[in-house]
Amino acid sequence: MPDSERRRFDLLVSPCGVVSAVLGGLALAGWALGIPYLADFGSKNIPMAPSTALLLVAYGVALAAAGRSDAGRRTRIGALSVAYVGGAAATALLALGFAGVRSKVEHLGLPIGGEVSGSPVGFMSPVTAAGFILSSVALVAAVLAGERRGGRARLAAAASAIASTGGGVLLLGYVAGEPIFYGGTFIPPAATTSAAFAALGVGILALARPRERKQSDRVRLPAGGEVALIALFLSLAAGIVLSGVYWFREQDRRFRAQAYREVSAIADLKAGELVRWRSERLGDGSVLAGSRAFEQLARGVVEGSAPSESAELLEEWLETIQKSYGYESVELLAPDGSSRLRVPRGSAIPCAELRRRLPQVLEQSDALLLDLHRDGPGGAIHMGVLVPIRDESARSGIGVVVLSIDPGTFLYPFIAHWPLPSRTAETLLVRQEGSDALFLNELRFARGPALALRVPLSRTDIPAVRAAFGEESVGLGTDYRGIPVLAATRVIPGSDWGLVARIDVSEAFAPLRERLWLTVLLMAGLLFAVGSGVAAGWRRQLGRLERARRAAESERAWLRDVIERSLNEVYVLDRESHRFRFVNRGAVRNLGYSEGELLGMTPLDIAPEFTSESLQDVLRAAAARSGEVHRFESTHRRKDGSHYNAEIHLQLVGTDRGDVFLALVNDITERRRAETEVQRLNADLERRVTERTAELAAANKELETFAYSVSHDLKAPLRAIDGHSQILLEEHAETLNPDGRATLGKVRRGAQRMGQLVEALLAYSRIERRAIHLGTVDVSAAVTSVLGELHEEILASGAEVAVDVDGLVVKADHDGLAIVLRNLVGNALKYSQGAHPPRIEIAGSAEEGTTRLRIRDNGIGFDMAYHDRIFEIFQRLHRVEEFAGTGIGLALVKKAAERMKGRVWAESEPGKGATFFVELPA
Repeated sequence: MPDSERRRFDLLVSPCGVVSAVLGGLALAGWALGIPYLADFGSKNIPMAPSTALLLVAYGVALAAAGRSDAGRRTRIGALSVAYVGGAAATALLALGFAGVRSKVEHLGLPIGGEVSGSPVGFMSPVTAAGFILSSVALVAAVLAGERRGGRARLAAAASAIASTGGGVLLLGYVAGEPIFYGGTFIPPAATTSAAFAALGVGILALARPRERKQSDRVRLPAGGEVALIALFLSLAAGIVLSGVYWFREQDRRFRAQAYREVSAIADLKAGELVRWRSERLGDGSVLAGSRAFEQLARGVVEGSAPSESAELLEEWLETIQKSYGYESVELLAPDGSSRLRVPRGSAIPCAELRRRLPQVLEQSDALLLDLHRDGPGGAIHMGVLVPIRDESARSGIGVVVLSIDPGTFLYPFIAHWPLPSRTAETLLVRQEGSDALFLNELRFARGPALALRVPLSRTDIPAVRAAFGEESVGLGTDYRGIPVLAATRVIPGSDWGLVARIDVSEAFAPLRERLWLTVLLMAGLLFAVGSGVAAGWRRQLGRLERARRAAESERAWLRDVIERSLNEVYVLDRESHRFRFVNRGAVRNLGYSEGELLGMTPLDIAPEFTSESLQDVLRAAAARSGEVHRFESTHRRKDGSHYNAEIHLQLVGTDRGDVFLALVNDITERRRAETEVQRLNADLERRVTERTAELAAANKELETFAYSVSHDLKAPLRAIDGHSQILLEEHAETLNPDGRATLGKVRRGAQRMGQLVEALLAYSRIERRAIHLGTVDVSAAVTSVLGELHEEILASGAEVAVDVDGLVVKADHDGLAIVLRNLVGNALKYSQGAHPPRIEIAGSAEEGTTRLRIRDNGIGFDMAYHDRIFEIFQRLHRVEEFAGTGIGLALVKKAAERMKGRVWAESEPGKGATFFVELPA
């Protein structure tokens, strides 16, 4: 596979192999050069075994070689050989480890010895052996799978994932400061081994991913997107690890402090009890030493002058002390060490330590404790209270009372008792004896070592040595078994004893290890969840990009097909040579050339009106208008020599292969023909419009003449009728009876109304004929003017007029707006005469692109069923006798509003007034 197509996962394989090999090589170098740090990364850590290091070097080299792009058949065979041999060796070592057999062959001839946390160094951990077996399976499956998918690839991925996860979990334990499997029944893996397995697993996992390219492999996230996702994962992973480490270390600190306090409290308790016990024993002796009666009885018995009754009395006294205070025996000795009286009776075993201390005791007046000792080689262990019996007047010793103590009766059980349930805890008594620390009591994990087991004082890592030195402390150390323990040391005042209260670290910190497991598993789970989430996001983004890519490819294919099938001509011109690089079927069909013929041509071959210079000018003009289309018309020549008109849309387009010119060509022959026909029709239409306009003007002239004639001819008779009727009423009223005078009055009113109707008709016709001059009109000024004209009528009616139109303007004819306002206000005055008082509101508001005026009154109102009727000419809702008028005012309002591109409507209820709305352009 070409390097340009190698997947990015391949880049992980070789570096991970190199890391594994380097870690193994460093461990081997550390063993060979005597630098332990290279094998354990810390004196308290288990070091990497030489056998482990050798296998890691082999596996790392094999993985690094297999991950190269030019890896051949020999490389694959070598990697398989390493996997087979290493897996077999790891299986054998795992079996030997479970059998308890540790072969020195694993040391590779290097001088290795010692233990860490009770585990011998230099031998492969069973966990490590299992890791090598998994790695062998994964490496074999990955190499055999090659670039194909299938079960082998999945097996390799699963095995390597388990190995890398296990190594990572173990490494997290080291990072948290509490390595896993320490203090257990088998050897734990080293920190370097854990890191090497984590790297080895990741490398094999990358190698196991198939190199076959899928559809989704054709897309990649932008560099910024990849960096952002990787940075997100690293930051979240770092946060999880740091939070887990911080939390565990805080738990570790608290738990250790609690464990230290508990061990210290037990040590203090034990030490206090021992001090009290010793004090009580010395108190027993002091009671005898200070008794005058006991002195007299003891003198008689020692000197042999005491009567039998006195001897019996002294014996009873000693027996009472022996039984009451649990002494093994009570014996009275003469100054020469001979026994004068013993309870219980019987011969005592000579004690060299007692005889050595006897002269010293006789010289003092206070009782003293005889420390733990053996009564001869292999004898029983005793201690005692030596009570001197002195004659103070003679200042001489009479004898010594020996209160013999069996430590197995109280002392050793008390020391052995631990106040809390425990499988490893114990209390030790030690004292310094020469260059050693001597254990004084029976030990829990060693039978019969009381006063026998010694530890050199140079072993300061052992708490018993620190106690023998008189050091009081609490901390970690190693006990007489070489096992890590948590111990508190105390000094027993007034004695040579040191006390050690200890418990195995594995038990003391067992709950802490459970918390460590929980922390590590939780951290691993969170890391897995975060990694899965980031991977899912990565795959989702790749899927989105892949879908977008497929959609774009489909769109491009669809567009290419559309372009290919287009009836218009489409050309792509090379910017330098001006030759056609693409032509569609429309160009082939329109020009008559084949596609191959056109691809060798330039625009000069199909557009005869072009010259090289003019073509260059057109192309430069198109290039100068970047992002715009240069449009022009030309004439094209077909293969058969015929010509046709063409409209060209030329544009410079940037592509990943350089800039090209895109030309879209339309055959406009039919359009030109249509344009010619349209021009002819327009000329004919203009002629006919001129003729119709002249005819209309003549008709309007005739209509005006007719209207004037009608007005003159109708008004003259009406005036004559009205005039003669008035003369009759004025000059011949006395000759007329009342009916005659009433009839003449009706004649006059009919003539006058007829005259008003004629005037109204003339006004309506003038509105139809008059020219409209639209302009910006101030509504407030127009309303003020109309109210001025109607001032006398407003005063006569007593109406209240409220106006709120400040700042409103309309696009209207000034006179037309005056007609609208005058008729609406007059209408409101007429129909609100019955109100007390009449009230008229004139208001308005600016809408979006319009101005709406409303004239509201508190008059009689009307039924909305007659809404449309009130705006028709001569339509009235009331008789003339009730409300005067011609019935043409609202028709004038509607006509004037419509001619100004507006509209008018009304809203009302009978008895509740009416509101008229006028909407005009703003």
